[in-house]
Amino acid sequence: MEPSKISVFIVDDHLLMRQALQASILTEDGMEVVGVAVNGEEAVRMIPTLQPNVVIMDLVMPNMNGLDATHILTQTCPQTYILIFSSLEKEKTVSKAMRAGARGYLTKNVQHDELINAIRVVSTGQSYLLSDITEN
Repeated sequence: MEPSKISVFIVDDHLLMRQALQASILTEDGMEVVGVAVNGEEAVRMIPTLQPNVVIMDLVMPNMNGLDATHILTQTCPQTYILIFSSLEKEKTVSKAMRAGARGYLTKNVQHDELINAIRVVSTGQSYLLSDITEN
């Protein structure tokens, strides 16, 4: 029997970023993208039904930002782990995201292999932070 794939849901308001993330994830065996949303409001509505293992969440989005969506989703879907994927690198922002319930934090200038590794780590419930963020 084949082990189940890590299911990933992508939340980002930029089409190109959603497409790039999806393309990156689909190159990996053992991973699948089960849905995408353009803002936190859409994510909060869709994710409880899909129950993905990992949500890749942007922070700055219209209607509902990633912090608010993360806070809601960690309450309503405790088995779904949130990996923040943002251009914001300030330590204060990272701390807020982790307090909201995120399991990991990546910046958008990350390499493909690091993204995939972070998804794998976060899917097991462990925390993942880029070393250059934690040193700032």
